[in-house]
Formats: sequence, structure tokens, C-alpha cells
Amino acid sequence: MTSHVRVIERALEVAAANDHQAWVTLNQHAVGQYQRTHPNGSENDRMLEGLPCGIKDNIDVAGLPTGSGSAYTSATATRDADVVRALRDAGAAIIGKNAMHEVAYGATGMVSATEPAQNPRAAGRIPGGSSSGSAAAVAAGDVPFAIGTDTGGSVRVPAACCGVVGLRPTTGTLSSAGVRPLSPTLDTIGVLAASVDIAAVVWCAVSGTAPPPPGPDAPRRVGVVVDAHFAPSSPAIAEAVRSATALLERHGSTVRPVQLGWGEAALSIYTHIVGVEAARGHRDRLSERSPLFQPSTYQRLTAGGRISRQAYDEALRRRVQIADDLLRLFDHHDVLICPTTPITAPKRGQTTADVGERTIEVGQALVAYTAPWSVTGAPALAVPVSCDPHGLPTSIQILGRPGDEIGVLNTGLVIER
Repeated sequence: MTSHVRVIERALEVAAANDHQAWVTLNQHAVGQYQRTHPNGSENDRMLEGLPCGIKDNIDVAGLPTGSGSAYTSATATRDADVVRALRDAGAAIIGKNAMHEVAYGATGMVSATEPAQNPRAAGRIPGGSSSGSAAAVAAGDVPFAIGTDTGGSVRVPAACCGVVGLRPTTGTLSSAGVRPLSPTLDTIGVLAASVDIAAVVWCAVSGTAPPPPGPDAPRRVGVVVDAHFAPSSPAIAEAVRSATALLERHGSTVRPVQLGWGEAALSIYTHIVGVEAARGHRDRLSERSPLFQPSTYQRLTAGGRISRQAYDEALRRRVQIADDLLRLFDHHDVLICPTTPITAPKRGQTTADVGERTIEVGQALVAYTAPWSVTGAPALAVPVSCDPHGLPTSIQILGRPGDEIGVLNTGLVIER
């Protein structure tokens, strides 16, 4: 047990320094909690034995406040969220709570009542959101993995910006008990990790899934999404997709182009569903005389409250149609690949980005390639591939059939190794 305790103590020391503002609360009882749950016998009894980790601040950890990046009074949790309990059961040590974009409603990570997290891989660039602190803590080496949430890309976007791995599992696979909701229809707990190997172990530990076999095989049938909507906006991101697919071909995969035809529509569906559900979830706070939300969060929530019930119901109906269409694609493909984001990490203070021939709001640009997959409910894995000429990480996204997290992770392992 001694070696594990030293690792946990060291993680607490590094997190306390908080060089990249990734942490909002530290768990000073992490060592004692780990020692109390350590079983007799081998130091390697459990899948995550002695591994320190961070938890996004919208997820309950008993004894710590859950602030969700907001100025509203945070309540100290009296019990662990289900996912936190699963981590403890697997031997992990909870180091503390990670910074986040306010109420998980934003892709930049820069809107918060607390100091926004910084991008450890690129000074002066945003970390991405909303699981900004979780990604930053992993990218900085504070912890080998952290838990976030992903509604429209809140795990995958910061993973891409910070150059780490981000897994959004199939919607509904993990219990959301003890997690502050944004959009119950689309919210999913996810994993940020220093490697696909670590992400796979964490996923198996919290989901009860058997781990991937050693020496993963490349998928037989790979589809590369070629819709104009998913076209990379920089040569470096396009090269990341090409190099990943070329590697899979060298390992025996057959790679073919795939045309979806619904990327733009899925983005609109996402906006309607999240807008209505986020406004509904914060209705009481929005009705206060002086709501304490940050201005941009307040604007987004009030805009969602103006979406009609008819438009919301239509979005839910079309969501089912798109999910069915994707299932038919997986009759002929094992995984699909596209960029995680159309751009690399934007500069702090940047408000717009060029995507294709359009100039759009930077948060919309960051979720342009992630939110459509959230609508389908399929598992998605963001994997860093290389860096652009400015040293900014590039990332690809691997998509799988709903329930096939292992297939997605297996493909990521082939690329990573």
C-alpha cells in the first residue's frame, strides 16, 4: 500500500499548486479514504488500485461542495455520485473537484464564477469545455485520468484542445445519479485520460465491462466521414485524419468514404433539445430578480426558454430518425472516423472562428463535429494524433455502434500504440 499512498500524496501536492487552475476543491482526506477502502492482500487487487483522479465539479463527491462553476451557493454533497462510488470500489483515490464552464453549458471553458482553467499544452489558448479542468488536470500530469460530463462535446472538445484522450460512452450506459443535469436527454458521464490504455481501464472499471484483449486488432471496416459539414478547416487536422486512417490500413483495415447527409441537421437538433432542457432545469433561478449566472450563460438559458414546445418535440422525433440512420451505417462499418473539432485550440478572448467558408461563434465551431454524434447516442472517442505547425494538438474522433465502447477503444489503442 505504501507506494500507492506516496502517489496519492504527490498528486495532492501537485493539485494544491494548481498551476493551471484545474482544481476548485481538494480532497484533503484522499489518503485516509483510500487506506480505509484498501483490501487486505496484494496492492493490485483492483483495476484502478491507487490511481489518483479528478472529478468535474457538477458531480457529487461526499464531503466536498458541488459548485458547477456557478456563483450560486454550492451545496456540500452528503453522498458520492454512482460513478464516484464505482471509482472508489475499483481502487481509485479522489484528489478533488475540477474547474468547469458554468453549469456545463459552454464549449470554451472560459465562463465560470471561479478562475477558468488554463490549457497546459498551449499558453494563451483556451482549454475547451465544459470539462475544462478535468482535461487540464490530465494534460498537466496532475492525475492520469479525470471524470467529466459530455452533452454536446464537453469531454471530447477539451480533450482535443488539451491533447488528451476523451471518451463519451453510449448515452445512458452509466448512472447519472449524483450528477447535476444540463440536458437529461443527451447528458453522459465521460472519461478524460492521458492515454487510450488508461481510458479503457477506467471505462471497464466503472461500467463492469471486460477489458479489451492485449494486442488489439484493427477494425476490418472503417468509414471516413466526408460530408462538407465535417470537412477539416486546417491542413493539420486533415493530415491527422489521413495519417490515422493510413495507419489502420497498414494494419489491415479497409477504409472507405462515408456520406452522412445529416450533420448540419443534427447540430440544429442538438441546439433545440439542449436549449429547452437547460432552460427548464434552471427555470427557478432564471425567474429570480437578479440571477447570479454569468452574462453569457444567462443569455443562453433565456434563449433556450424561448424555443417552442413544437420545435422541441420535432427535434426529439428527428433525433430518433438520425440514430436509426446511423445504425444502418454500422451494418457496413465497424467504426467511423472524423476530426474531433474543425479547429485547434482558439486563443483566449477569441470570439469567432473560420469553419469552411463561414465565420461563426467560437463555441459553435468547437462543437460542430461533436454535437451531431451526441444526438445519435453513439460512443465516441477523441484521440490526439499530432500537432499543427504552431504546436497545437490535433485530434480525431472514433465513432462506434451504440454499446460498442470496446470496439471504439480498441481502434484507439491501435492508433495509439
